[in-house]
Amino acid sequence: MNSLHYSSSGPISFRSRVRALRGGGDGDKAVLTGPAVELESYGPPAEMKRSGSTGVVTVDGPDSTFYSGESLYVGESGHGTLNIKDRGSVVSEGQAYLGSYLGSVGTATVAGAGSTWSIADWFEIGIDGKGILDIRNGGAASIGDGGVSLAWWAGSEAVVKVDGNGSTWTNTGELEFGEGAGQLRITNGGAVAASDLSLSASSLLAIDIGKGSLLNLGGGTITNDGMVRMAAGADVAPGDYSPINAGSWVGGRVYEPIGGVWDTSSHVFTVAELITGAAGTQIETDLADAQRIAVDDAQTGWSVGASFAPTATSTTLKLEASPITGDSRSSLESLLGPDQSLLAGWEFLITEGYSPGDPAYLSFDIGAGFLLDNLMLLHDDSAGWDSFTVTDLTYDGRYANFSVLGFSGYALSSAAVSEPATLAMLASALVTVLVCGRRQCRAATRACE
Repeated sequence: MNSLHYSSSGPISFRSRVRALRGGGDGDKAVLTGPAVELESYGPPAEMKRSGSTGVVTVDGPDSTFYSGESLYVGESGHGTLNIKDRGSVVSEGQAYLGSYLGSVGTATVAGAGSTWSIADWFEIGIDGKGILDIRNGGAASIGDGGVSLAWWAGSEAVVKVDGNGSTWTNTGELEFGEGAGQLRITNGGAVAASDLSLSASSLLAIDIGKGSLLNLGGGTITNDGMVRMAAGADVAPGDYSPINAGSWVGGRVYEPIGGVWDTSSHVFTVAELITGAAGTQIETDLADAQRIAVDDAQTGWSVGASFAPTATSTTLKLEASPITGDSRSSLESLLGPDQSLLAGWEFLITEGYSPGDPAYLSFDIGAGFLLDNLMLLHDDSAGWDSFTVTDLTYDGRYANFSVLGFSGYALSSAAVSEPATLAMLASALVTVLVCGRRQCRAATRACE
């Protein structure tokens, strides 16, 4: 695996036609040379292009700046990660790409207040491969007027997460989803701005409600040919919220509210009243009127919330939630490592008013002092407890929220470590700096050899 970690008082510049950390395999070596600081990569040319190879670039510290002149590729043909943290910055003077070839994975994380990535021209996330952009904890990314393409070709994948107060993704141009599977998730006060947004049939825009999360298109147009999902957890105050600002609304596809109702005329989300009850007792609500339930357990001190989609007609939902105990808890705890602790675990039973496959939103009140990267979800189905992966797990300093498509047992654990587990740093990274025309790369990335 190739690795470059840069932390310095001066900038690194890549302004020539070089290929940097394409993932040349174990025999390659990255070397910084000369006063202009040029990155060279040594190794057999065939190995330099090998599919499945890995590398990582981390820009770390308030005076650390990584410049790329022309095109910046992360995950061109293998797996790649670009990490920007602790007020580090990356300046892309041309274009940028995450996940280019089929089978490639490109991941970029911009974490922490003062950490920035600026791209002067256009940005493509998931051309033929998989691209992931994670902006969190006050990080910021800005894109020029070339616009952004997400999950462009069929079979590609793009995931963008903007999470936390002060986290911003500012786009001068349009956000356009292509034929692949694309997701844009805005949570915990994150903000995304663009001139327009076009959702394709296979794409999803997800926004949590009541925490200041915002998609701001100004006077621009939102074209919804996919799905817009809006969810209010148990910790949100009832009332009216406007999570999307747009001048015009086009498209007749799905707007899916969870935990409240969405007015398609006024474009206002009304968060429902919270129905409360005790653990181990059946709680009822009419989903046409109230779509949120909170359950408290006096013995453990745990509490959990469940939010549901509204129904057009009166529909009684009957839910019972109980903390895991006995053999179920022992089985769960046996799966945890020595540095992990159980934060909460609940068994859910719904006897009426819900069909498996319908989306719901769970809110675990785990308190303060945890790191999102250290949280692990587990699920108990008919085969027993096992790890459970979701794309929308968030943590706001008290509540951990995530979506489910069925009810049985769910639990949350945390590793007892003091530093972030930054999973992105353990992923692979390929960064290539070269000149390549936009249309050429979009139509056939292979032409950029």
